[in-house]
Amino acid sequence: MKQETGRAFDRKQLKNKWDNMKKDWKLYDRLVRLETGIGGSRSLLDASPEWWEEKIKVDKEFAKFRDTNLDIYQTHYGPLFSDAVAVGDRTMTPGQFQNDSNPDDVENEEHIEGKGDSDELNGDEEPLFATIDGTHVKAIVSQKDQAKYIGRKGYATQNIMAVCDFNMCFTFVWAGWEGTAHDTRIFNEALQKPELHFPHPTGDKYYVVDAGYPNTRGYLAPYKGTNIRYHLPDFQRGHTAAMRAPRGPKENLDLRSNRSVLKNNMGSKNNPANRRRSPLSIIIVFGLCCFFYLLGTWQKSGFGKGDSIAMDITKKTECEEDFSTLDFEPHHAIPIPDSSKPKSKTFKACDIKYTDYTPCHEQDRAMRFPREDMVYRERHCPPQEEKLKCLIPAPKGYSSPFPWPKGRDYVHYANVPFKHLTVEKANQHWVEFQGNVFKFPGGGTMFPQGADAYINELASVIPIADGSVRTALDTGCGVASWGAYLMKRNVLAMSFAPRDNHEAQVQFALERGVPAIIGVLGSIKLPFPSRSFDMAQCSRCLIPWGENNGKYLMEVDRVLRPGGFWILSGPPINWKTYYQTWKRSKEDLKAEQRKIEKLAESLCWEKKYEKGDVAIWRKKVNDKSCKMDSANFCKASDNENVWYKKMDTCVTPYPKVKSTNEVAGGELKKFPARLQAVPPRVSKGLVPEVSIESYQEDSKIWKTYVGTYKRANRLIGTSRYRNIMDMNAGLGGFAAAIDSNKLWVMNVVPTIAPNTLGVVYERGLIGIYHDWCEGFSTYPRTYDLIHGNGVFSLYENKCDLEDILLEMDRILRPEGLVILRDEVDVLTKVMKITAGMRWDIKLLDHEEGPFVPKKIFVAYKQYWVGGKGNETSSE
Repeated sequence: MKQETGRAFDRKQLKNKWDNMKKDWKLYDRLVRLETGIGGSRSLLDASPEWWEEKIKVDKEFAKFRDTNLDIYQTHYGPLFSDAVAVGDRTMTPGQFQNDSNPDDVENEEHIEGKGDSDELNGDEEPLFATIDGTHVKAIVSQKDQAKYIGRKGYATQNIMAVCDFNMCFTFVWAGWEGTAHDTRIFNEALQKPELHFPHPTGDKYYVVDAGYPNTRGYLAPYKGTNIRYHLPDFQRGHTAAMRAPRGPKENLDLRSNRSVLKNNMGSKNNPANRRRSPLSIIIVFGLCCFFYLLGTWQKSGFGKGDSIAMDITKKTECEEDFSTLDFEPHHAIPIPDSSKPKSKTFKACDIKYTDYTPCHEQDRAMRFPREDMVYRERHCPPQEEKLKCLIPAPKGYSSPFPWPKGRDYVHYANVPFKHLTVEKANQHWVEFQGNVFKFPGGGTMFPQGADAYINELASVIPIADGSVRTALDTGCGVASWGAYLMKRNVLAMSFAPRDNHEAQVQFALERGVPAIIGVLGSIKLPFPSRSFDMAQCSRCLIPWGENNGKYLMEVDRVLRPGGFWILSGPPINWKTYYQTWKRSKEDLKAEQRKIEKLAESLCWEKKYEKGDVAIWRKKVNDKSCKMDSANFCKASDNENVWYKKMDTCVTPYPKVKSTNEVAGGELKKFPARLQAVPPRVSKGLVPEVSIESYQEDSKIWKTYVGTYKRANRLIGTSRYRNIMDMNAGLGGFAAAIDSNKLWVMNVVPTIAPNTLGVVYERGLIGIYHDWCEGFSTYPRTYDLIHGNGVFSLYENKCDLEDILLEMDRILRPEGLVILRDEVDVLTKVMKITAGMRWDIKLLDHEEGPFVPKKIFVAYKQYWVGGKGNETSSE
């Protein structure tokens, strides 16, 4: 020590230093073990304050690692202590246990071989026949097939099933299975295929099999338990042979199983270091090589007597018939990479002019359609040949949005560089431009005193505070300040507005962290199920509610729950004050309001409030007290079939009730109890193949899955990922499990999937119908996290997966996160496509282990922005 370091320490000082170092390492190891979500450099842990607070609560000493250079623990302490096991006064690395034994214990080594503990296994006639186990061997496969071969080893392997007798001879081997294939699956296949000639046990004989195989007649699996050793390394630990010996007949069987016989045989076949050849065998092999070399030379010279025979065989043309019975195909072949096939396609950046591209709401295409009923503002998606096959660039200077709640009030100008609203709506306090940011004071056309004051007025009539109102609809939302300020009252508002001359209304809303979509109340139905919203409002939305025989108000009635509220502020309410400002006659405005009130009455709505600029109606809880005998009712089958369906002039009928107090469709609990309660659609059996038990099981499973996501990324559940989309929401289990006031989830139910969106809304969540073969009704860069469960299996044969992934990239923010859960085969295709999309990708095992054919795909979108022409920059 003194020679190497120049410092002198006695033995006690060195021992104390060693112990302290080891103590620090154990503490550090406890802190970071399995914490894959933390990031940072090699020297520092980059974790959220909440993560540190949680850890320090567990152990105050963890605080020493905060903002501390940890290089010494990773670089030096890790190799020193992580692979060491203390035994008595000595410390030995695991690799030493097999070969380092005490010479004094040699006489007891015989006991390890299992020679005397079990009468059942050591009778006159050995009942053991052979052993069966699987082993993983590294495999080289093409990139597109790698996912299915990467199992618990972390690299591509074949899973090879082998049978070995107790003479260390292989009697059966089946190779070629993917590394993700479970031992039991291969075992069952081998037993069921007679052409494989599997050597079945006969009579009273039986195989000793690994724990991955079934324990059944003819196949004996090992004992397993808390105090029973099974793995071979367990028997190799111990200072003496007696400590390493099996304890009782159960451990004796475990030691004699394939873990000691077959594994040793595998090692001897694969490890050159285990091969031992005698000098005599080497001389014999050398002599044979020389002999056959001379023999071949002699025959080739033409003087050998066997030359004519060799020539006859060479010239024989019927050789195919002789070998026709031979099968050269592998039982389960691994595809060999084809170097002639092109590598993954690399997607180029689109031109900078497409920075705010919205494929189904582009102005140029919209102007080709009629203006009646706002048809030209509805969805009009490009045909396949016109779809962009490039990556939408972010604008130069793009920055991650401000975290919530600051993000509610501020937006980076570079992210949404449009000042039009700051001028047009300057006196209404929609938005203000300050330096390099937009500020949103919370004003609106009909609430110049601010959204909070407006909501307070509504709350004097509507029970917003107690959780009775959870979901709301804002028609013609502007910059969605109403929805933004409702969120602190635990109300989720779905806002929509068209892409019109008021540029970027919806883009501003989503950049602020508020749910919104591009949409309009025109000729087709809204993309929501019936009875979705507890409250809906029109704040100077300028929708002609009394026109077209009232079909717009009938559509609001369809999506409004029994007992829900409708708010109208703006024309024609308070027409006596504003008729001159609105440049309309008193008679015209009075007639319009009378028409709306008559229509509301026909829909079984009751007017609850009118004061100043605001009027509020409430939809009755059932139709028992309504006079609707002459109403033109919609067909029940049309109420949920809404995707691209024309809006009809008909009234959506109430669900049937038995009493005057019963809520039609079922009464909902107050939020947040509503989130985990059984929705009425489920309890009443209205959702095919969904029972109360399956619904509850789904909720339980998603809590587990979301826990996995949070362990993989500790920032999930924080405001870092605020705008979240679930591409295939099902029953809303993902959104319910991740629910937090720091985020919201847009639950998308594909139009080709089972219709469960009504259940999602009854849980107090929001969502939309959508077909993923088309572009989503949003601007680029509007979601922080996109989640999809089985969405690519669903669409695999419906449309081009490449188009879906490019659309995901369009709506995902730079440095955003993608989590997909799907079958390994389809994720292999996804990985091949995304390899050229500037995503950093990885594949994780399913929660139930590497042998489950489903995997978890995780990707992070790289930061890059557009430049001149097609140039891009990652600065």
